[in-house]
Amino acid sequence: MDENGRVSSILERNSESKRIKIKPLSTDKNLSQLAQDIVDKCKYIHPSRVEEIEQLLIKLRKSQIDSDNSGRDGADNRQKSKNESKNDGQDDEYLSASMDYLDEYLDMLYQVSGRDSDDEGLKIQIKGTSMILSLCRNVMNLEQLIQNNTVMGALTRVLQEEYKKSVELTFNILRIFLAFSNFTEMHGLMANYRIGLLTMKVIEYEIKRVEHMEIENKERCRMNEADIVRAKENFEDVKSLLENIKKKEDKIEKKNKKLLLKQDKLLFVAFYILINLAEDITVEKKMLKKNLIDMLVSMLDRNYSELLILAINFNKKLSCFEENKEKFKSVDIINKLCKFLPCSSQPLVNIALRLLFNLSFDKFIREQMVKCGIVPKLISLLKTPSFRSRTLKLLYHLSADDTCKSMIAYTDAVPLLMGMVINFPQNNLAKELAALMINLSHNPRNVELIIANRGLNHLMDRLSETRDCSLLKIIRNITQWTFNQQQQLQGQSEAQYKWRGLWSPHLKIFLELSNDSENNDFLIELYGCLANFTANDLPVNSSWYKIVRDYNFLNQFSKMLVPGMVQNDVVLEIVMLLGCMAADPKVCELISTSNIITTLYQLWKEKGDDVEIKLQLIHTFYILFQCEVSRAEVMYSTRIVVEIIDCLNHKNAAIRNAADELTELVLEYDRLNNGDLGQLGKQIRKKRYEGFNMIWLKALDGLSNNYGGDNSDEYETGDRSTTYFTNDYDSDP
Repeated sequence: MDENGRVSSILERNSESKRIKIKPLSTDKNLSQLAQDIVDKCKYIHPSRVEEIEQLLIKLRKSQIDSDNSGRDGADNRQKSKNESKNDGQDDEYLSASMDYLDEYLDMLYQVSGRDSDDEGLKIQIKGTSMILSLCRNVMNLEQLIQNNTVMGALTRVLQEEYKKSVELTFNILRIFLAFSNFTEMHGLMANYRIGLLTMKVIEYEIKRVEHMEIENKERCRMNEADIVRAKENFEDVKSLLENIKKKEDKIEKKNKKLLLKQDKLLFVAFYILINLAEDITVEKKMLKKNLIDMLVSMLDRNYSELLILAINFNKKLSCFEENKEKFKSVDIINKLCKFLPCSSQPLVNIALRLLFNLSFDKFIREQMVKCGIVPKLISLLKTPSFRSRTLKLLYHLSADDTCKSMIAYTDAVPLLMGMVINFPQNNLAKELAALMINLSHNPRNVELIIANRGLNHLMDRLSETRDCSLLKIIRNITQWTFNQQQQLQGQSEAQYKWRGLWSPHLKIFLELSNDSENNDFLIELYGCLANFTANDLPVNSSWYKIVRDYNFLNQFSKMLVPGMVQNDVVLEIVMLLGCMAADPKVCELISTSNIITTLYQLWKEKGDDVEIKLQLIHTFYILFQCEVSRAEVMYSTRIVVEIIDCLNHKNAAIRNAADELTELVLEYDRLNNGDLGQLGKQIRKKRYEGFNMIWLKALDGLSNNYGGDNSDEYETGDRSTTYFTNDYDSDP
């Protein structure tokens, strides 16, 4: 040592160590004093390194605090692990394993062939796999283990040869493979040893073991019943026989229950390996060819919650692919899933709802769900907030079928859903809630339940506050229901319509919203609601004439009907609303004095390719034709009648029928003073003739082209030509 205490030269090397026991380093411990004490007690530490020792003590105390926290968190898990290993029949707990003794652990896997007793050999193999499993608990060892061909070869060989003999041994090996499967980078190496195929063999064997166990139970019950009958016939002591049978059955049941618990844990690990390997879609397809879905569905008959959650989750993953849908139809999975709704395990209910939602995209599976009585169960789940979102989505899919809509009408679902709608905390309803209510409001019985107990008033109050488009869709369906009610009673006494005045208190809200809103989606539903109103829905002292005049609808519509001003859907609703308003003769007077008719004709030319708009325009013109004030304006100020005459031969049947009804009115009103048809009437008659005789005229044109223009006259009349055309027409199917 030099004068400054530094090492100048090494005279001799001598390896020696001295351990100094340190008490737990609490937060109030004086580490500076402790570092000085350590230097004083150990002659090998130079006094100049006191500060370095103090820094090491600080790190040691921090490590101790972190270790204590993790120890408290894992205490319960360690105790649970000890109990499980005790219940599994293991003699000792897992010993601390080291990679230095890996060869010894491998030797344990080869001990069976050298032992007289298989049971003793299996115990040694189980201990060897337990030690390797302990090595897998350290992530740093996994890469070295999986790249060791000897280790992987030994494990796969033992699993392939011994999986039928010991559940414990198989369980340990599968847990080792599970540790590898948690890392995608190791899946390729696992595929080299065909671990996925071996795992599926284990699962298949365990399933057959349970089936065999059930067969044995049934056979034993049959034999017990035969023994009892024989004892009664021979007047033997039946009571003692029953006691003996009960003792034997209790013993067998206890043994089977223990085996099933071990088997459940083994199957859980096996399927966990498969779901990890199935991240590769190619591997997943290979599994499906080995009846993976049948295996997963058979797990739904078991009672181990973790295994059930894993099996359903795996099925949910598979249900995302269309090609698996047909398989799910044939395995009766719906009845097995329904028994979990509801149950005591919240994660199990959630994952079951997610799988059912994926399957509900198919109509046939939806019918299966309804038949197994899932609807009342789902409605009961709506009362639990944690299940509500997924339950609403599933009910929405089911409500696409009319059978389900009718079934829901006779439950307490509608009042429950109305409470959710009215008290929803945000301005816009949740999509799944709104969509379900929209579907349900197509059913008359459900609509009556919606408007009961001032339900319509609550909906309108919420609409005026939130201006929610989804809520307006629900209200529009209600207006469609009242419109249909009046259509069914058409021609009967108005007194039979019991919903008169239902909309009177709310009409002002619709009218105010129509002037304030600029949202196209909102206007579509709003105009649709107004178009469903009739005179019976308006207030007593009001009429369409007063509404159109006071709210200046015609000027508003003239601007909006300009091409490109609004969406086509808004244009369609405006045309429908104009047809509804034109039912009032005074409104027809306002229309005839405005530019609406000309605007509608321009719209006809611009939107002629849109079938829906064209159909509604014909209907609106039909209503305007019925009023004398607007009839002349429509017939002679535009060419709309000529355009509609051309629609008599339109390819769309609905347009042909609507055009035929309108041209009937034209034939009635377009007459000369002497009663003969006018020019428009003659065009209509010609067009109808061409439509009725279209086949004959086409055949005539074809004949003229075949024989030339000069010889066409001789085929215009005569028996031969008539016979030819008649035969051709009759032979046409």
